Amino acid sequence: MPTFQVTVNPPELKGQRGTEQAISVTVTNTLERPATARVMLRPGPSSPGAWVTPPPDNLGRYPSRNASQQFTFTLRIPADAPAGSYSLLFDVVDTDLPDDHFGTSAPMSFVLAPLGSPVPTPQAKPRWWILVAAAVLVIGLGVVVWKVFFDKGEMKDLREKKYLEGVASLAADTTVQFSILRADTLSRDTMKYKPGTIVAQSIRPGGKLRDSVNMLILTVQRSFTAVPSVVGKELTEAAALLGKDSLFLEMYFRTYRHAKNTDSIKVVQTIPPPGALVGRGQRVTLIVATPIPCDSTGRCMPVGNWLQLIDGGVKRMNTDAMAGRRP
Repeated sequence: MPTFQVTVNPPELKGQRGTEQAISVTVTNTLERPATARVMLRPGPSSPGAWVTPPPDNLGRYPSRNASQQFTFTLRIPADAPAGSYSLLFDVVDTDLPDDHFGTSAPMSFVLAPLGSPVPTPQAKPRWWILVAAAVLVIGLGVVVWKVFFDKGEMKDLREKKYLEGVASLAADTTVQFSILRADTLSRDTMKYKPGTIVAQSIRPGGKLRDSVNMLILTVQRSFTAVPSVVGKELTEAAALLGKDSLFLEMYFRTYRHAKNTDSIKVVQTIPPPGALVGRGQRVTLIVATPIPCDSTGRCMPVGNWLQLIDGGVKRMNTDAMAGRRP
């Protein structure tokens, strides 16, 4: 089953020689974890790969579920391009598990007529057609004026909708085109805006839309959690609790001299404090108290040597803290 949603804009291409067209490919991660994926044009007998220029960087990084990234490909049809039917498909493949996690866009097809096709010559028409044409022209002008001044499309209100639901509602209207950029944020109103819900939109609801492509930024509530209470806990236990909530950890040490040979390392403070609302994947700072072993004569190991000794274990904990992460 595809694990990446791939949408293209515009949905249709013009089959005209000597033209250049930009194709916007938007990739959305539907995995319940962060992912790194590559977007590329699928090769094939009907795919004009030599005419398509990929973006400088086609590697997308998606920190959470519903994270999106946009890529721009360019299609240049040569003036001497051969006639035929052509189709473009864009594939997205996970760099870690390409056989399990992937996605494909809808096909974009266009046709090139044979070179040198004769242009039909209009036949002479009776004079009464002039009157009919004039009447049609007047009616057509009236329709254009009405469209321009009275029938402008208006932007929908997507706030409080799920991101995929909002994008789907825009795609259902084929008369208006959008280029959508997703921006994740963390709204403090977690009752109103659940993860994946649209918080704000760059085009206000009811705003006028263009006949050309409308650039739209959707601000989406990111996945969030509360900083767990780890003060007083051993460092290994604190690291496991942070990893369970998909939080990275960073440590600062407060050393003190201890007569016993012990490696007990406990958390004395967290930044942000316990209960603070944070986005998943955010770094939490732990202030930890670590004893420096001393012998019965009062001689203690130098602070630098002791921290260097435990540094390997600390790095291991920092890695293991994400082992049980959630999106």
